[in-house]
Amino acid sequence: MPAIINKIFRVAVISNLDNHFHRTIATGLSKQSGEFSDNPFFKVAMLNLDFTEASVRDRLQWCVQQRIDFIIVVGTFFSAVVHRLMPSIGHIPYIFLGVRDPMALGLVDNLENPMTGVTGVIRQAPDPLHIARCLALLQPHVSAVLLPYYPKGACGQLSEQALKIEQYFATRGITTTLWPVNSVEELKKGFEAQMAKADTLLFLEGCMVSCYLQDAARFCWEQDKIFCYGESSDAIRFGAACAYGSKFGPFITAAIKIVNDYFNPH
Repeated sequence: MPAIINKIFRVAVISNLDNHFHRTIATGLSKQSGEFSDNPFFKVAMLNLDFTEASVRDRLQWCVQQRIDFIIVVGTFFSAVVHRLMPSIGHIPYIFLGVRDPMALGLVDNLENPMTGVTGVIRQAPDPLHIARCLALLQPHVSAVLLPYYPKGACGQLSEQALKIEQYFATRGITTTLWPVNSVEELKKGFEAQMAKADTLLFLEGCMVSCYLQDAARFCWEQDKIFCYGESSDAIRFGAACAYGSKFGPFITAAIKIVNDYFNPH
């Protein structure tokens, strides 16, 4: 029989709650903990961070001060920064969640036998041209695509995917405006001007521009433009015309299992 755990452990989730993927993971973990759980042995503190190293450092220091027992780090950006800063902050057990290539980030040295105390849930990279092939079916309604993306996203894989999509669209007579943006603020400032020359907007899976999901969907709806969101089908509820990407439920289930195994070893 499993051991009875009397202590309620404190688990912090490091994420950006404006990001659809991050918010869904954080709220999903929260709902499966505490009073919502059949076996409440941990409670979740959802921490909302900016995509900056200073924000991560402040929150890690807060976790140390508050004696957080465990940290779940969502996404590539936060995982890389936490991994780099944790030794200087004071170690708290943590896992990364939703990273495409943990070896490229230096989070682990081997997927089969990772370093002691390091684990996570990998986000399998999608077929880079899947969404391009789908959108090409919508010609002539899709003829000029705006593709904003974070150049360093997913260990540089977003840049590679954006270039492949541009090349594929060119063979189909579709023009593509690749727009590398380094922050959501940069996206907001130039968004309307960039969209003036496009009939379709495409957000890639795993990109921080997804923080602009609802505003982008509203704009496209008002301007009769097509918005394709590359994160999950949930985006349809927020106004995206079409969507693709990972299902989020398995990430939450896997994270809960890791936390349970850590606090309740067999």
